[in-house]
Amino acid sequence: MLGFIWRQLRGRAGRSVALSAGVLVATTGFVVLTGATTTSRLDVTGTVERNTQVAYEILVRPKGTRTPLEAERGWSAPTISPGSSAASPPSSTSR
Repeated sequence: MLGFIWRQLRGRAGRSVALSAGVLVATTGFVVLTGATTTSRLDVTGTVERNTQVAYEILVRPKGTRTPLEAERGWSAPTISPGSSAASPPSSTSR
């Protein structure tokens, strides 16, 4: 069996070299593309995490600590449950 394989490799050397080169190019391309994809995924994940903002920020304070300015401008709602108050969305506080 090994003799048959050896004769095929020697008798068709051009085909063997071309096949080996093709496998080498395909493997190298796969490794490079896989590395680039991993790097891109890390960049996108980092960008999304840096630019993500929550819909609501929760503010919990003792009862009666709402300032007159907050009440005047409506920045935080009156007490929802005893001892806490809810904040308004960040978009309304950044104006």
